[in-house]
Amino acid sequence: MKPIIIDWGWRFDVIQCPDFIADNINDYQMQFDQWLGDKNNDHGYWVSYPPVEPGFPDPYHPRDPDGKDAVSWGVVEFMEWLNEFIEFNDSDEKVTLIEFQLYDRVRIQKMVDTGITRIYG
Repeated sequence: MKPIIIDWGWRFDVIQCPDFIADNINDYQMQFDQWLGDKNNDHGYWVSYPPVEPGFPDPYHPRDPDGKDAVSWGVVEFMEWLNEFIEFNDSDEKVTLIEFQLYDRVRIQKMVDTGITRIYG
């Protein structure tokens, strides 16, 4: 099992992954992003923009008729996707959360300096 830092730009989360996931985390992140943005998936993370005031269309945020304007997700949803959709070859190992909402950039940099992989959320 290996730790992975997820960098949200203002805070960090750290997850523990089986080696085969950690070694390919960028590929899994891209697969998750594609799955997340596919409007055919009713994954429960879709959110709608607020209604537009009549007579004032918003050309920058066109509304989706099905209410799938954007997605709202975090580390928990990424872990759930990894645990549900990635084949673990009958292993009992699962992705788990080690640290949640860290703000200590110095501590994170020390972790990165030791070789822990960082991805960007």
